[in-house]
Amino acid sequence: MSTPYHTGMSLSRVSAFEVWPYYLVFDTSHSMGDRSIYPDFRDELPIDMMQRYVEEIVGFLECPPEQFGKKLRSYRDTFGQEPTVPVGDVSRPMDMDDLCAVQARIYLSVLSFNSSVSIVRPLGPLDPYHPTGGITFTASGETNYAAVFDTLRTLIPADAERIRSTGSTFQTPAVIFFTDGKPQVDGQYQWRRDAHITHFRWGVSWLHLQEIGQGGTASGSSPKGLAPGIVSIGIGDADGDNLRALATPHHGGMALKAKAGAPINVLILRIMEGIVGSIAGTATGAVFRFPQLPEFEKLEGKLGMTWSRDAVAMPAVPPAKIERR
Repeated sequence: MSTPYHTGMSLSRVSAFEVWPYYLVFDTSHSMGDRSIYPDFRDELPIDMMQRYVEEIVGFLECPPEQFGKKLRSYRDTFGQEPTVPVGDVSRPMDMDDLCAVQARIYLSVLSFNSSVSIVRPLGPLDPYHPTGGITFTASGETNYAAVFDTLRTLIPADAERIRSTGSTFQTPAVIFFTDGKPQVDGQYQWRRDAHITHFRWGVSWLHLQEIGQGGTASGSSPKGLAPGIVSIGIGDADGDNLRALATPHHGGMALKAKAGAPINVLILRIMEGIVGSIAGTATGAVFRFPQLPEFEKLEGKLGMTWSRDAVAMPAVPPAKIERR
């Protein structure tokens, strides 16, 4: 992957050496493509929606800079407003240089998972002139959330070390987790405390992930640790309790469900709003900034895992499969 391009940098709050890592995680388990589970989904099954999400999100982010004007017009025409940049106590509309400045600092990784995890796109800069292509999802296997968090627990520190070795700053990681919210391994739900110990491992691995690199804060409220902020996005008949347990109570994490009938292109624009807004508004200390989410149902209640892990030793983390493209 080539070196990211840089144009006029008019976002005064964004350092020229800041890297903002985003990990897109897609559930590609068997249930996502099972029409017997989703008989009312006539046009698109959840796996088809995942395919559109990854294609359109990556395509949006890796759009050549000369096409960003069209993206701005699409945003304005859809929402009746343009993305804004905070300037003191007020905001101004983003211009082309602002969007290019943001785009240059986004590092993107794509993971898919079912029984195991595949690193479809290793974390790296966007390359609008050689965009990522050929990502194809097929529904198969089980829904192993623990494997995802085991993988991120080792992947994020390795990515941070690699990027920091170049002199760049590795900002708080962000994870956007797309799933139908049905975690099962060996035919049993994976997260319930009264299940077999192996199915408790989702909660244990989530807790370990939240502990990596903790300790100390930067000036202001920006955390120095590597524990990510997680937004869970439910597709299909996603279970609200599972979505809340996946999300984090810090760094702008939240649990969302797409409202029935909401067009995917509008949902994707909202996700882009959160990514672009988070970098433009770095003073908030959050890795997501969603000013409004009318197309999503925001699930209220306690987020994340709170179980004790004292009696559970973490097993060795199996290596994730890396798909070279």
